[in-house]
Amino acid sequence: SLLLIEAATQQAPPLASVAKHLPASICAVVDRSLAFKKEERYPDAPTMRFDVNAIRTGKEPPYIAAIASGKIKPGERRSSR
Repeated sequence: SLLLIEAATQQAPPLASVAKHLPASICAVVDRSLAFKKEERYPDAPTMRFDVNAIRTGKEPPYIAAIASGKIKPGERRSSR
């Protein structure tokens, strides 16, 4: 179907563009997990889970923050958690 072809060939729109009421940290985690290019996604499930747990406890997601500050590049694993 056309929807499957679009999903396989196009980047999803940023979550904030369709859910303006959500906090930026949630949008950043979802957008990173849905990144079209594999190297821009989370490197593994534990890294994403760490960010999700940080948000659940009211903290900034550390992986997203490390990328934003230039400490690591998207897709890289953090050396310590």
